[in-house]
Amino acid sequence: MSIQTISNAPAQSTDALFRVWGKAISDALTALGITKTADTGQIDWASVTKPASASTYSGYEIRQFTDTLQSSNPVIFKIQYGSGSSATYPALLITVGHASDGAGVLTGEVTADILVACGNTSATSYTSWVTGDTGWFSMGLWSGGSNLAHTFCLERLKDTTGADTDAGVQATYMAGPSSGGVQRQTMLPKTGAVYGYFAIQSAMPNSGSGGYGANVGVFPVFPNLGYAGNPCLGCLLYFTADIPRGTAITVSMYGTNHTYIAVGDLGSSTTALNGNASSHSLLVRYE
Repeated sequence: MSIQTISNAPAQSTDALFRVWGKAISDALTALGITKTADTGQIDWASVTKPASASTYSGYEIRQFTDTLQSSNPVIFKIQYGSGSSATYPALLITVGHASDGAGVLTGEVTADILVACGNTSATSYTSWVTGDTGWFSMGLWSGGSNLAHTFCLERLKDTTGADTDAGVQATYMAGPSSGGVQRQTMLPKTGAVYGYFAIQSAMPNSGSGGYGANVGVFPVFPNLGYAGNPCLGCLLYFTADIPRGTAITVSMYGTNHTYIAVGDLGSSTTALNGNASSHSLLVRYE
């Protein structure tokens, strides 16, 4: 497992600024062991130019898991680098599938495009974390920036011990209200149709705090399989008032300790999660 810590500005008013943040995420994924495929036409970070308008993408990469389950259930995703609701707002567009045509198009059963976008821009550098291994990754991007922070986690479904299975893969993603207030999860099974769920399925209460005495509760995310599947490991939900942003905590999941870091600054004044109007966010796995 690997932790890639990045510090840069969520800005793309020039080609150079766009290349800095995009290449940093690209390099981090490579460092995790999530490799590019041989598809043609992939982005060239030495020459790519910034998006000229809103909701446009300057290039893409096709990446793949390289874990031992890749042979029985291939996981391939297309990650496009571009702009959100303004040409100057950085954005990623991610689509997950099982195969590609060799020229940048995912084939077979694929998820809908997943927009992971900033709702602002800034010349200030903020910290991002890209963590994972050959069969999962979590991103907490631009933590601390106003309407800038957002998250994306992709991992295989788990068995009752927390071990990866080849049954499917789940994407969990969350951004603040000025980025569209997105709080969603999508599950791509090994066979069969994608299940997109327009809220994160969790046992989190609909208001208040996770605190009880000296303890602070955090809340697992469950894949929706027509029932609550075994909880994910890539991320957890929490109330932002309970854990300071950037704090790493240890949580026992499936009887084993795992480390998570608080991204902060997500979910304020939105009712997209269990009718929850309290400020909440994701902890992303940090190991």
